[in-house]
Amino acid sequence: MPDPVRRAGLGAVAAGTAVHLLRDAHAMAQLKAQLAAARTDTNHGARDLEHLLTRMVARNDAGLPPIPLAAEPAPRRD
Repeated sequence: MPDPVRRAGLGAVAAGTAVHLLRDAHAMAQLKAQLAAARTDTNHGARDLEHLLTRMVARNDAGLPPIPLAAEPAPRRD
């Protein structure tokens, strides 16, 4: 168990949660779905940020002054 979990006194809670998830397939499936959705959202957010930074660099490379750029979704690759 990671040290921060032990230092916070959450060892028993973490172990109890793990046992619960092992015994409850539905709860485990829900947790997996939530984690997958969060990962997907993070990936999209990272691509959107990358797209914004790419646009900023392109302006700079073209010799244009910095301006506030509206965030826009990156072209999706999935």
